[in-house]
Amino acid sequence: MRIASSPLPLLGNSNAYAFLVFISCFALAFVIGSLTFIPLESNAESIDSDVNLTIEPVVALAVSPQPTLLLDLTPTPAGFEVAEEITVDVSTNNLTGYTLTMNAISNTTALTHTNGTNTMPSTTSLTAAALPTNNWGYNKGSGATAFLRIPPLATPDTLTITAAPITNDITIVTVGAKADINILPGVYSNTLVFTAVGNYVPASPLIIIVPTYPATFGGTITVIGTNFYAGGSINAVTNVTIGGTPCVSFSVTSDTLLTCMIPNLADGTYPVRVTTSNGVSNRNITATIQANPVYPTMQSFNTAACNAMPIYYPATLPPVGSEINLTDIRDGKVYKIRKLPSNTAGTAGWCWMVDNLALQPAPSSSIVLNSTDSDLVSGTYTLMAANVFDPNSYLGQTYCANLNTTTFPHRCGMQYIWTAATTGSTISTGSAPNSICPKNWRLPISGSTGGDFATLQTALAWGNSGANVNALNGWRGLYAGWNNGMTYQGTNGYYWSATASGVNNAYYLSYSASAVAPNYVGGGTMSTNAFSLRCLSR
Repeated sequence: MRIASSPLPLLGNSNAYAFLVFISCFALAFVIGSLTFIPLESNAESIDSDVNLTIEPVVALAVSPQPTLLLDLTPTPAGFEVAEEITVDVSTNNLTGYTLTMNAISNTTALTHTNGTNTMPSTTSLTAAALPTNNWGYNKGSGATAFLRIPPLATPDTLTITAAPITNDITIVTVGAKADINILPGVYSNTLVFTAVGNYVPASPLIIIVPTYPATFGGTITVIGTNFYAGGSINAVTNVTIGGTPCVSFSVTSDTLLTCMIPNLADGTYPVRVTTSNGVSNRNITATIQANPVYPTMQSFNTAACNAMPIYYPATLPPVGSEINLTDIRDGKVYKIRKLPSNTAGTAGWCWMVDNLALQPAPSSSIVLNSTDSDLVSGTYTLMAANVFDPNSYLGQTYCANLNTTTFPHRCGMQYIWTAATTGSTISTGSAPNSICPKNWRLPISGSTGGDFATLQTALAWGNSGANVNALNGWRGLYAGWNNGMTYQGTNGYYWSATASGVNNAYYLSYSASAVAPNYVGGGTMSTNAFSLRCLSR
C-alpha cells in the first residue's frame, strides 16, 4: 500500500508550502559624509543626508521529500508497520525566531482511498503510543516507534519554537502507518500542512517629544514616547543617550515617560536615543543643550503668547510647546510654565506657573517692585524681608529641603503673608488689583464658590486627593505647609488667592492627602500666616 502526503498549494503555486509571516521592520541608518573641495575665492557648503534601508523579516520554509512522502506497506494478518521521515528546514532573520506547527489540511485526519469511500483513521492518542492496527500517526524526531494522533486543521500541533534568528533549523517528523489484511489495497492519502510563523517582535521604543527649551548639564529633560516597557509590564530601558553620550542617570516612570539627567556636552542640538531590549529608538528627536540658556521673560509673556501655546493635554502625552521656561527679570529665577486645561475635555486652557514663586529680599532688606516688572497697576511697592518666609530652611522640616532641584529648582519657593502678596492691600471684600507676581501675571481669584482653584480642581480631576494636586504631570503642587509654627510641611499645601473674605481673612487653596478645599477661609490669617503663591497669566 502507498500512502501519499502532498504540500498545500499557496496562491496557486503547487510547489509552495503554506506559512504565515508576521512582518515588522527596522531601519539601518547610514550617514553619508561629505568631502568638500574649496576652490580659491569660493564658498563651500556641506549637508549630511540620511539613507534609510529597510530590511524586512522573512521566514524561509523547505520540506523534503517533496512533493510526496511515499510509504510502501505490505500488510500481514497480525498487522505490519512502516514509517518514513519528513525533514522540515526553517531559516529566519526575525528577531524573536519562529514557531513551526503541523496539521492536516482539513479537520478530516483519516487517509482516504482513491475510491473516495475507504479510509484509514488517525490514531486518537494524544501521547506517543504504539499504533493500533489500520491506523496512522506521527511523532517528532527521527526513528520514532510510538505515535500521536494527526492534528486537525482546527488544532495544529506545535513542533518547534525558537527565540532568535536562525539558519537551517531542522525538525524531523516521522509518519507511521500499520495495516493488516483486512484493509482494502490501494493508495490512501491526506495532506499535512507545515506552517512557520515569525514570532511577535515587540516594537522598538519610539520617542515622540522632548522639551523644546534649552537644557543644561546636570539638569533633567523629560522624554515622552512609547514602548519603554518593551511590551511588558516593567522597565526595559537599558540606556538613554544624548548625542551618543549616556545620561548621567535616567528614571523610567511608565511605558511612555522617562527622565534623563543631562550629561556634560558642548552647546548644540543632539539626537536623543532610548535603548530597550527590543532595539533603539528613532533618531529624529533632538534636545538643545546650552551651558547658559537664555529664556524669554515672564514680563514679556502676554495673552497672545499664551493663546499660541497648545494645551498640556492629555497629561500623559502633552504636545510640544505646552510647557516652557520663563525668566523673572526681577531676580533671574527661571519658572516652568504650562498651559493647563481649564475644562475636563482639554479644549480650553490657561497658562500657570507650575513652580512656587521664589522672589526673596535679602535678610533685613527689601525689594522695590514697580509696574514695569510686577503686577502693579501703577506706582511701586516695597516687599519687606520680614513678610517673606523660607520653608526650605524651616528648623526640623525636611520635605522642602529634600526636593530634587533638577525638578523644582527653587524647591518650595517662598511663603508670603497675604497683605504682602497683594502689595499692601487693605480690602475686606473682592479681589486685590495688584500682586507681587511678575508683570502680565496675577494671583488666582477665589470666593465662597467657584474661582480659579475650583476650576483647576475640576479640569485636572483633583477630587479630594492631594496626590492629584501634586502630580508632576499636572499643576505640580507642593506640601510646603505654612510659617506659623512651621507646621504641616510634607502633609499639607496652602496657596493664597487674591480674594479677601472679611477684615483679616482671605480665601486660599488648602489640601492634604485626603482633602482638597479650593475656597478655604481661615480665621485671622491675612496678616500673619504665610502661604505659597502660584501666578497665572493675565
